[in-house]
Amino acid sequence: MRAVPIITQDGEAAGDTLWIVERRGIVAAALVLAVAAWFGAEAVAPMAGLVLALAIVARSWSRLALVGLYCDLQFADERAFPDDEIGLTLSIENRGIIPIPWLEVDLTLPYGLYPVEVMPEKAWGSERAVHVLLTMLPFRAERRTYRLRCRVRGKFAVPDVALLVADPLRLFPRRVLYRVNTSLIVYPRVVQLESLGLGARLPQGDVTLRTMLQPDPLRPIGVRDYRPGDSPRSIHWKASARRSQLQVKVLERTAQLQVALYLDAGGFDHPWVVYRQTLFERAVTATASIASYVIERGGRVSLGTSGDDPTYVPPGGGIYHLMLVLEALAVVASKRGRPIESVLAASAWRQPGGTTLIAVVPEVRPEVAAELLAARARRTPVAVVHGGYEKATAPDGVPLFSLGVDRDVNRALAQEHRQ
Repeated sequence: MRAVPIITQDGEAAGDTLWIVERRGIVAAALVLAVAAWFGAEAVAPMAGLVLALAIVARSWSRLALVGLYCDLQFADERAFPDDEIGLTLSIENRGIIPIPWLEVDLTLPYGLYPVEVMPEKAWGSERAVHVLLTMLPFRAERRTYRLRCRVRGKFAVPDVALLVADPLRLFPRRVLYRVNTSLIVYPRVVQLESLGLGARLPQGDVTLRTMLQPDPLRPIGVRDYRPGDSPRSIHWKASARRSQLQVKVLERTAQLQVALYLDAGGFDHPWVVYRQTLFERAVTATASIASYVIERGGRVSLGTSGDDPTYVPPGGGIYHLMLVLEALAVVASKRGRPIESVLAASAWRQPGGTTLIAVVPEVRPEVAAELLAARARRTPVAVVHGGYEKATAPDGVPLFSLGVDRDVNRALAQEHRQ
């Protein structure tokens, strides 16, 4: 689908132009031509006619040039990870019969996406604008691909592209704003749990990710008589026909990891400005890495976040569910709003049996500790991943793990902040 023009500006609104090609200039030239012709001023009439023709041709050329002009902007992929390189392709096509001797293209790149090669750009406020100057013949297309490196997670959008066309002398420019609405989601970093100081403890140590026996539909081991409440999907129709009685499949039960992750995003909105974003990004990375670890091993994961835009992703497994979790973590922000204890109270009690509840928090406040103890009283295994700067203490019987405990946290934070 091609981009849609939403704003068109002519003349001075589009760029510098001479007054002789504006409406007042055309009116003045027409009046001079009429007066010169009436009085027979042979020296003035041709000059006025030339100015009038020049203005009409310039205005008509610029207007007709936009009729057959099409523009599109697309990322090579809709999703990426930090440090990935991704292409941004700008496509422009002149489908009209009017050549375009002067075509300027401006598009803005949000911070977080950095050009790999040198690009023509200029600073516009908090964003950067790429400026391209082209000349296009009729029925020709121009395509340019820029390589961008993704540095941080987030959703990055390029909402529109500005095009400016003009006549050969650039007397009457016209500017049109095309709505392209192209976007890119950069997932949070996913790393090995060992690099977070969790690998030796989280899966096998003090807190064990509990497994839950689930029927495996790929491993039938027999049939039995139908019982009220059995799923219609489990009916074995061939066996039912042979025995003249409904039969259901008996499936082998396999172990499955069940994890409920809760990220206290709003809790990282604290006055420790120096390390706040670094601590929060490490917590997001830890949450994404645990989710990836569980799903890669056939488990199921749910996600709840606090803050000004709280999110809850119900339990699920598989690569597509992992994409949902990573997309939610890609846009989460450390802004105060709904507290994490409210999210825990609303959804923790609904988790399936055998689920391990893991809270990723900057500090263990009394309200959070109360919700964790309530979940533990329901026989739900609970653990705390501490992502704050100050030392934290978990409730009795609740294991606590600090991110980066296997290295010098102060030095690591200072180094990451400088980068």
